[in-house]
Amino acid sequence: MSTQFRRRSRPNHAPLYDAQSGELNQAGKEAAKQVKAEIARLKASAPDRYRGGKLYLLRAGRFLKIGFTSGNVADRVKSLQTGSPHPIEVVTVRPGSKDEERALHARFKDLNGKGEWFSESKDIVDALTTPPAGLEGRQ
Repeated sequence: MSTQFRRRSRPNHAPLYDAQSGELNQAGKEAAKQVKAEIARLKASAPDRYRGGKLYLLRAGRFLKIGFTSGNVADRVKSLQTGSPHPIEVVTVRPGSKDEERALHARFKDLNGKGEWFSESKDIVDALTTPPAGLEGRQ
């Protein structure tokens, strides 16, 4: 451990790591547990951010982006367009959740190009254009 790091440590607080091994000690493990609990509490208090948003599928060149937003999809496209050499087209938007987005990323991981961008595939398009169970016929 560098001495510079030690000088910046929080005064009047027990160390959160073992100085010899660099591993979290019991106080550090307890602090990490508290942080995880606080994150879970914050997620639960903000359902729109994690549950009640929109899944979207975008196309740029030969790539597809599976994404989630609780905001405006057009604003999201605008922000992504800045860094894309290809025009970005909205393929579909439907109700969804952050958990569903993660599940789709895992399902199509073999087609993953980089980040949330995937090689174009009919299976991905079909997965996002088919309404989830219970939403058939809704607009």
